[in-house]
Amino acid sequence: MRPIYCLAMHEMRFCVSGYTTDETRRIVDLIRFMGGSARKTQGDYLIAKAVTAKLYPKFVQSPNPVLTMEWIEACWRKRRQMDFDASVNSAVGLELMETHKLLCFAGLKIFFLGWTGGCEAAESELDEMSRETRRNGRWESL
Repeated sequence: MRPIYCLAMHEMRFCVSGYTTDETRRIVDLIRFMGGSARKTQGDYLIAKAVTAKLYPKFVQSPNPVLTMEWIEACWRKRRQMDFDASVNSAVGLELMETHKLLCFAGLKIFFLGWTGGCEAAESELDEMSRETRRNGRWESL
């Protein structure tokens, strides 16, 4: 029998992909401490580091968001709140998921080629694409 600290993730099943062994162990431990379960391939939620994670293509079409390790950590910080529910069934849980979804460019290197020179319109487009790339994954190279 594993120790359970709270039931914030009761009946939630997770898969973890793209993390190191130590990171995966920490994620799985926290999930179990909060009453959830972790599986290798069959789960309702994916915790992933990047869109290049092995299980990402399987889960990206699921109705549940692909989440980050930061979401697990945020849930763990709320573990002492007796009424905290991490699932999509609670407004707080859903809001927390929305703020910790894996962004669409997470872990990718994106290069913008062909937007050089003194043309003001090209520089404006490059600035806009750079902003959107940072907003949707934080990894960008010019």
